[in-house]
Amino acid sequence: MRAEICAMVALLIVPAAGSQRGVVTGVAVPRTPAQVGVPVDITVTGTNPCGAVRINPGDGTDPITHPLEQVPATRQHTYRKPGRFEVRAEGMGNCDGVVATTIQVNPVPAPAPPPAAPPPAAPSPGRVRDMDTDRDGVVTRAEWRGTDAAFRDRDANSDGVLSGTEVRDDPDQLMVAATRRWTSTGVFVRAGDVIRIESGGTVQLSADPADTSSPGGAGSGRRAPSAPMPDRPAGGLIARIGNSATIFVGADPTLRANASGQLFLGVNDDDLADNRGEFRVKIAAPARGRSRR
Repeated sequence: MRAEICAMVALLIVPAAGSQRGVVTGVAVPRTPAQVGVPVDITVTGTNPCGAVRINPGDGTDPITHPLEQVPATRQHTYRKPGRFEVRAEGMGNCDGVVATTIQVNPVPAPAPPPAAPPPAAPSPGRVRDMDTDRDGVVTRAEWRGTDAAFRDRDANSDGVLSGTEVRDDPDQLMVAATRRWTSTGVFVRAGDVIRIESGGTVQLSADPADTSSPGGAGSGRRAPSAPMPDRPAGGLIARIGNSATIFVGADPTLRANASGQLFLGVNDDDLADNRGEFRVKIAAPARGRSRR
């Protein structure tokens, strides 16, 4: 009789199946600002059982009830507008509790501006008359920016200065200094144009006086591994149109433009700091190339 009574008491104190309830105790979002259009993780925490939770992202969209197996649980939401919003999570069904937090949503960042094109090299003051810095009509050896040999060639009367006809330049002649990577010609061409180039002069490519080059390239035939065109003769005359690929001109009297833009000329060498001298270049008006069909 006593055993039967104990069994009945036990039945009275055991909860009926399904009477347990969970509680939603927290909702978390990333600490760093979210961004419009990028999914955000919303994590709900609490105690189980918790079969469903209703999430309101706070941005005006309809709350969604998410069926769950248990908490913690993470669902995603994508915000379509910027702002600061209150995110609410509410337990549903066998789950109680309402919790909230805030989230900052930033607008989509403006696209980065395209990288600025490098400014074209300033025109080289390479003409002899431009070397007359004090404007006294005479170019002294101190003002001269070429080689000793070139100065002596100009100094017809051997008086140690360039004056009169010695300092007079062909107005269409350009000096391409061996110490500058690119010299602007001031000539604009279109792709396919044929440009006539007359070039002359000698440049020194190192401290060795014998290491010289004409527009066609070094007399030794050597290459400069780090030059703009390492597979072509060091010291040769080269060209670039705008930001296009480098073209080897050499002693060739014609050049076909591979792009449209301003024409630059230079010397095919790697270390320009130890160079001396310049090439004298004369450029004829470009002949317009025929379009290909």
